Amino acid sequence: MRILHYLSEVTLEHGGVVRSVLDFSKALASAGHEVTLACFDDTSVPGAWKCGHDSAWRAGTPRAITLGWPGLPKAIRRFRWREAQVMAREIAACDVLHVHGPWESTNAQLAAMARRLGKPYLLSIHGMMDDWCMAQGALKKRVYTSWRVGPMARRAAAVLFTAEGEKRQVMKWLGGVPDDRARVLPLMFDASEFAELPGPEAARAAFPSLRTDGPVVLFLSRLHPKKGVETLIDACAILKREYAAAERKGAPAFRLVVAGSGTFEYEAALKKRAADAGLSDRAFFLGMVTGREKVSLMQAADVCALPTSQENWGFVILESLAAGTPVVTTKGVDIWPEVEKGGGAVISEATAEAIAAAVRGLLEDPAKTERMGSAGREWVLRWLEAGSVVARYEGLYRGAVDASGVSSR
Repeated sequence: MRILHYLSEVTLEHGGVVRSVLDFSKALASAGHEVTLACFDDTSVPGAWKCGHDSAWRAGTPRAITLGWPGLPKAIRRFRWREAQVMAREIAACDVLHVHGPWESTNAQLAAMARRLGKPYLLSIHGMMDDWCMAQGALKKRVYTSWRVGPMARRAAAVLFTAEGEKRQVMKWLGGVPDDRARVLPLMFDASEFAELPGPEAARAAFPSLRTDGPVVLFLSRLHPKKGVETLIDACAILKREYAAAERKGAPAFRLVVAGSGTFEYEAALKKRAADAGLSDRAFFLGMVTGREKVSLMQAADVCALPTSQENWGFVILESLAAGTPVVTTKGVDIWPEVEKGGGAVISEATAEAIAAAVRGLLEDPAKTERMGSAGREWVLRWLEAGSVVARYEGLYRGAVDASGVSSR
């Protein structure tokens, strides 16, 4: 099949949606499909994928095309004439179009093109319409949903969710989408870098804060208020008070390691909060960590904590489990029931006191921590085995093409 993905901005600093689309494209191309990824911002697109508008596909490699930047906010962004012509040609040449996210107005523009050309399209919501998200700028989002998102969703061959919890939250906004076209499928998770773990030594060599004895509590994600970094800092302040007597008797001090980037002002505010909480001696901010060094950092941690208010998929949770490190997180993650059943995570209330108690329960029971790490790793690698996930999407795409009456190649 010829599959066209569209995501306007492909830069990994924007989080898990970008990661999932890159992994989708790579896995589908490896399975023998002719995959094109179209975008405005190709910052994180692998160089080998970039080919220009008129290039042919190469076996096993996605073909990426970069469009001219329109320079407008997402909700009113439109393809200029030249880019619209390019995308019309791409849609005409594909068997199925897959657009990512509800709030990008160019997605609705592409959906209309696909309808005119008789090509099916799928819409992935990516957690952008769950209860927490819809409460942010609520009136604007409700108006835009009625005007743009609802009609686009109702005409899609399928509307995709990553968890039953997400589907329940979103369907009330998408009245008229038949239940058989509201589909729950996991995102693609490229676990290849977790098949053979590098061990914690690389991270310890790279980051001096990891070289001393004592347990490590890791936060690894984009630094944003919804991620709950402040809650974790406050939880660690509670733990420091609780462990003060033991540490005075020589017990090694735990450390809080924060890996991720955000705005300069927000990062500065987090560092000040840690200092004000008396954590200057044990809170370390590493900046963004990627690749094998990131996997090694997860292995060097005793627990990975993400006290988030909202997370659809939570790649860092799955990555931590794949690295064998147990997780403390909240019901703000749409896939929390699946993660909890996997055996590698503690699901907590999103308060400093509850997070502190959950982290303490792991730090004080190393045997339990090791068991949970092993269970979580085994579960996530089995649940998100690439071949089975790809097969489910292949079936969905073929069903959309068959229902449209267009012959696939």
